[in-house]
Amino acid sequence: MKVSKQERYDLEERLLNYAAGVVRLVEKLPDSRAGNHVANQLLRSGTSPLANHGEAQGAESGADFVHKLSICYKELRESRRWIRLIKRVPLVEPPNLPDALLQETEELVRIFAASLRTAKGGKRSTLMVRAKTKFGFSRASIWSTSAGRRFRACLGFESGSKLRALQTLREVGSRSIIQRAGILLESRFETDTHFCTDPSHSTC
Repeated sequence: MKVSKQERYDLEERLLNYAAGVVRLVEKLPDSRAGNHVANQLLRSGTSPLANHGEAQGAESGADFVHKLSICYKELRESRRWIRLIKRVPLVEPPNLPDALLQETEELVRIFAASLRTAKGGKRSTLMVRAKTKFGFSRASIWSTSAGRRFRACLGFESGSKLRALQTLREVGSRSIIQRAGILLESRFETDTHFCTDPSHSTC
């Protein structure tokens, strides 16, 4: 799903305000062994999402994008634990001082959890591959996995190389991939000959 510039900027501004809130809370922690330890941990985890969200916007690949979002999500979950600890001890007065920051942490965790589900769903479900050459398909929907990548390789074979394409598909070993590919290949070669979609068969 395409994210508008306004939505991206809103989240960036929100993360900037969140990091500022973390810094302000950390500055109120006592200069003690426990206070310094919690301060260092929260300062690291609470400011990390701002930086990693910026890196996600410039991600070099889909995997890199998901990785950066995952870091944001994990660091926010960690920050939530440290803020709860500050309240539980308590390390600040009044004890409800971190309440607003804790609420914002909860909301950001939900935002990044939803973003990760969307990003991973797009990566793992189907990948629309434009194949306008050789086989003449406008698009081919396949699984975005190592098996799917091997299938996509067959789209680059010479036109009419049905046997080679079929052999490649059988090597994939995934019945669902082969079934999807078989339909596409049959339509390409315009034949009534049925492609074997069982990877356990030695001949077709």
